[in-house]
Amino acid sequence: MQAFCQIVNGDDFGWIIYTGMENIFGDKTENGRYFTNLLTYIFVNYPFVRICSFSLLLFALFIILARLISSGVNAENIHFYASALFIMCTPAAIYSQTIAWISGFTNYIIGTLLSLLYIYLCLPILKSEMPKRGVFLTGAITILGFIGALCVENVTFFNIAFGVGIIVFSLMSFRKILPYNAAYLAGTLIGTAVMFMNSNYRSISDGDQAVGDRRYMEFGFSDIVTKLYSEVNPLYVKGFMLINIVIAVSVISVYSMKRRSSDEKLFKYSKPCLYIVASYAAYSVFTGIFCDFGISSQAYRMQALEAAYTFLYLISLIYLVKGLFDSYTFRRFLTLMLGSLIVSAPFLVANPANARCFFTDYIFWAAAAGTLAVYAADKKKLSDKKRYSDRFAFGSMCRHGITCLHKYQQQVL
Repeated sequence: MQAFCQIVNGDDFGWIIYTGMENIFGDKTENGRYFTNLLTYIFVNYPFVRICSFSLLLFALFIILARLISSGVNAENIHFYASALFIMCTPAAIYSQTIAWISGFTNYIIGTLLSLLYIYLCLPILKSEMPKRGVFLTGAITILGFIGALCVENVTFFNIAFGVGIIVFSLMSFRKILPYNAAYLAGTLIGTAVMFMNSNYRSISDGDQAVGDRRYMEFGFSDIVTKLYSEVNPLYVKGFMLINIVIAVSVISVYSMKRRSSDEKLFKYSKPCLYIVASYAAYSVFTGIFCDFGISSQAYRMQALEAAYTFLYLISLIYLVKGLFDSYTFRRFLTLMLGSLIVSAPFLVANPANARCFFTDYIFWAAAAGTLAVYAADKKKLSDKKRYSDRFAFGSMCRHGITCLHKYQQQVL
């Protein structure tokens, strides 16, 4: 339905008037996102291709996210419900600039999908198992790294960081570099070089603002702090109400089970960390529904407290997952948390920072929340109550999906 409802809007009109490949791959383009620029041109000018591709790509995102959530755990159908629920409940501001917008969809959805696919292929390594990848798959992964680097800049930075990180982890675990990991990193580095050879990036870094005064960078300390308080922190995780609730419930549930079966001294700092996680979830819901306290101070005092609160929330989560969950779950969770930081950090200096820039961050948080929820459900043996859990999950998905769409329509109107 969303595929049929997409309309040409904003930057999409620019792709209608382009007639030559030099407008897609040359310096006449305002960025080096050559792969997604090509897809945007095709989607804008060929509606039938867009409708078919949109449906397949969004379904692929749903499947990959579900697989990331359930990897190594008997999740029954919970991972599918969680994946659908998180995608349907994407915050309205992010949804309207990505899923509902052609240019936003090609840049952010496809770039995120390609990164998630490689993370999924590397999950056996995080489980300390050596995967076997054939020559054909290794070649395909090289192409995956190359085109994944030509989507959007912050995702490209993550691809490089994760490509290096997984090789380091392989060296520590197996004392060798797996060929497909090296192939992906090589493809990513080549793609990154191609992307940033675009002359407009030099103009932006030099402060020339050569792309219509829309993109520029600020490296001053006061500028970075202001961006952190006013733009990055509010969009990083505070607005993800459903995700914060799922995380809080999952962590508290596992803590309750561990406390009944383990020595409480093993979790010395768990209680204060639990209070922080639970209170942050409540704060996220309150500010999202009733009142955002950030508007109460023009001197960024409240924003500074919120930034500190978010930092404590992240540290508390990492500590709790490390102490309460198994090592494989912790490695996946830590990978996703570091990924959320990497894809968000560039917007401390890059302008503008819009809601769509945090779509990958949202998906990483969704995958992390789903991972914890599936682990908690498995420990509680909810599979014995599959009939009731399926009904509840399906009902919740419908209710939250309708609510999300209603809020989106209100915002658009």
